[in-house]
Amino acid sequence: MALAQRLERARGELAVAEARVGALRDSLGDALGDSAAAGSAQVELRALEQRAATLSSLYQVLLARAEEVEQARSLPVSTVRILALAEVPRAAQGPRASRVLGAAILLGLMIGVALAALREWRGRGLLNTGEDVRRLTGQEFLGYVPEVISAPSRAARPGTGAEPQAGRRGKLEVGSAVFWSGRRAAGAPAPALGPRGQGALRYAEAVQGLRLALDLRPGGAVGGRAIGITSLNPGEGKTTLARDLAAALAQGGATVLLIDAHPRSPALSRAIGATTGPGLAEAVLGTTPWAEAVRRTAEPGLSVLPCLAGVSPGRAAQVLAARGFRMMIDEARERYDHILVDLPPLTPFVEAKAPMRALARVVVVARAGRTSAEGLTEAISTDPVLAERVAGVVLNRVRAADLAEWSEAPSAASYLVAYRAA
Repeated sequence: MALAQRLERARGELAVAEARVGALRDSLGDALGDSAAAGSAQVELRALEQRAATLSSLYQVLLARAEEVEQARSLPVSTVRILALAEVPRAAQGPRASRVLGAAILLGLMIGVALAALREWRGRGLLNTGEDVRRLTGQEFLGYVPEVISAPSRAARPGTGAEPQAGRRGKLEVGSAVFWSGRRAAGAPAPALGPRGQGALRYAEAVQGLRLALDLRPGGAVGGRAIGITSLNPGEGKTTLARDLAAALAQGGATVLLIDAHPRSPALSRAIGATTGPGLAEAVLGTTPWAEAVRRTAEPGLSVLPCLAGVSPGRAAQVLAARGFRMMIDEARERYDHILVDLPPLTPFVEAKAPMRALARVVVVARAGRTSAEGLTEAISTDPVLAERVAGVVLNRVRAADLAEWSEAPSAASYLVAYRAA
């Protein structure tokens, strides 16, 4: 009985012990779960603390950098070392006026010498004076023709059919000349050939001097001579000089026939207003008698044979080289005391040398300071007919200032400059 009681008591104690063991196990499980959660939270906490520390450090660095930038903006700090402090000068140190003036004078002299040398170099080989013509080309010098400024011409009288032309520098106007075929109209005015205004007297003297020089040449006083007037290049004033020389000869009481023999550019025909009717081409080719193509002018004794526009460049040489041209010149010698032919320039037109054989002499017009002596010499020497018939060279559009620079006392050019300055 006692054993059963002890057994029952043991069983009860075992049950109590088992219950305690279960309770302990349960409490141990709860303790272990709480410990794992706490560890995970602790790890997360430490990670957050480290991140906070990193962000705090980064913030401090950025804040310090922002402060440095702000200081650099407000108070820029240079990395230059100051070795010595600058002192305020008590007097002017430079530039000195004397040095600047001396340098400017020296530089001006150098530039002036360079320009003078350049002008001298460019002027060499060009025809500037009569001495240059004789020395560089070996041709006879016929005289100077000054450059003038023409005054505007007066209006033409009613019924004359002429239009006034404005004066142009270096080019001379025809004036109120009247051209027609047949007899002179009653009351027709005399032509105002040549310039009017500044330099008119000197220009007239130059044209008369050219006329005298041609008369004094061998065979110059023989009547019925034919003279061609040409130049090396276009634009050197040969047409104007031919026209005014013809007027000067006519005013001296001679009968003069002025022929425009420049089919490509008949400037003389345009100047006199000859735009219709027969001209040089028709007269030479035989379609019209040359006497019917001649236009008489208001100047007694002066007649003009125009060359109307429209002749093609291919026919220009054909017209001037035709046999009819020489026959026309030969017949005109019997009717006129003087025959002046306005020829094309020697360059670049090939037909310029075609009519030379029909002429007695040729006058070459050169523009002072522009015409090349070498080019003119070559153009004359390459054509034996031209070389044989050249009467001399005229320097056209001469300015007294330029002539004074190239003339040497006691040359003829220096006396001419003194005369014009008087």
